[in-house]
Amino acid sequence: MIRLAASTAALLLASFQHPPTEGLSCSITSDKSCYRVGEVPRLKVTIRNNGREAVLLPGSLDGSAAGDRLPHAYFTIDKPRPDTVRIAQCKTHNPLAPDDFRLLPPGGNFDPQGSGFFDDHLARQKESYRNPGTYRIRFYYSTDGTNDGFHTSRWLPQGSAAQAQLDVLLRQVPRITLRSNELVLRFEE
Repeated sequence: MIRLAASTAALLLASFQHPPTEGLSCSITSDKSCYRVGEVPRLKVTIRNNGREAVLLPGSLDGSAAGDRLPHAYFTIDKPRPDTVRIAQCKTHNPLAPDDFRLLPPGGNFDPQGSGFFDDHLARQKESYRNPGTYRIRFYYSTDGTNDGFHTSRWLPQGSAAQAQLDVLLRQVPRITLRSNELVLRFEE
């Protein structure tokens, strides 16, 4: 995984004719398979580039887990007993920046909710795992949409150098939807 420097991003990516869409996979793991009710599983997301070309992907941004902006990056949790956990959502999101992108070389991995990115709060709080039984968890990651879905136009004036730089980066992002494996976890009293 390579963090992009703003000054080199456009030069580095100018060689891409079309963003590669083949060879990407997504998986999730946890530190164990059985927990006590109220514990929070340590979920690890890995997007892997199994292809032959480098791929540029954005990490999970402020609002990605709620589906407010691209990339959509969230967990689904099938619970033993349906319940609702609510968290406060802020509708003002951080602006997109060149540092929000990662270049994955062939064979490279990255966690879209890892260090420097936003995670899915619902999957990472104890209230989401308050009933005993079996929980089935998946992770979804999607960049499938228009550049406006990343909300660049909310903060940057059209025609600005910063907007032009982000447009170059966004043209290199493949329009993909990934679904992870199903992780089955058991929660006991």
